[in-house]
Amino acid sequence: MEFGIFHGRPDVGTQSATAPGFLGTASRVLSAGHDHEAPLSAALDVTDKLGPIAEHQKGTLELTVAPLGASGKTTTPAIPLVADAVSVVS
Repeated sequence: MEFGIFHGRPDVGTQSATAPGFLGTASRVLSAGHDHEAPLSAALDVTDKLGPIAEHQKGTLELTVAPLGASGKTTTPAIPLVADAVSVVS
């Protein structure tokens, strides 16, 4: 399953790739038919996306995550992305 990472809360049915706050995707790993009980890690290249968003939001980001269907559209409402750490590498 793929999850879209967004700034803001896209509506259900939003095409992720063209959504204004879309930052990238992360995947859940399944093996032998079971979920892994561990945190999700993701590295996203937000080079051309993060700067304008952060500038517009005065340095504050509302990071959310939503599952994506096979067509890349959000399938449920986005929920807040809670992270132990967020690093921006420039």
